Amino acid sequence: MQRSVFKNFTSSRFLPLSTCYKCASTLVLAEHNNNELNPITLNTISAAAQIGGQVTALVVGSKTKQIAEKLGKSTGLSKVLIAEDDKAFEGFLPEAITPVVIAAQKQFNFSHIMAPATAIGKSVLPRVAALLGNYKV
Repeated sequence: MQRSVFKNFTSSRFLPLSTCYKCASTLVLAEHNNNELNPITLNTISAAAQIGGQVTALVVGSKTKQIAEKLGKSTGLSKVLIAEDDKAFEGFLPEAITPVVIAAQKQFNFSHIMAPATAIGKSVLPRVAALLGNYKV
């Protein structure tokens, strides 16, 4: 009779898979042009909601009030974070956006960070991953 190697592990030491989603929290970088929200941001929020847990949107720019209001009406979001500065975020340069994402991560400790698959998202997320010491997927 062969014994199971896993016999000594008890389920009380590990979270069941069904409750792991409760540990998840996702930050979504909202993409916009200071006037309109890019619709792909809503797709990213939907994808983040499928992970489970709380979904938070980060709006970075110079005129963020309208964008934040639109995001507040979308389904699947728990909260909206705003970083607003007329000069610092002009042109949406990844060098300016990355420190804001890092600051949000350090303050809220998200389990996932997502951005739309656009030029901005593809330039910000690798920088964030490198500074956090993680791999971008």
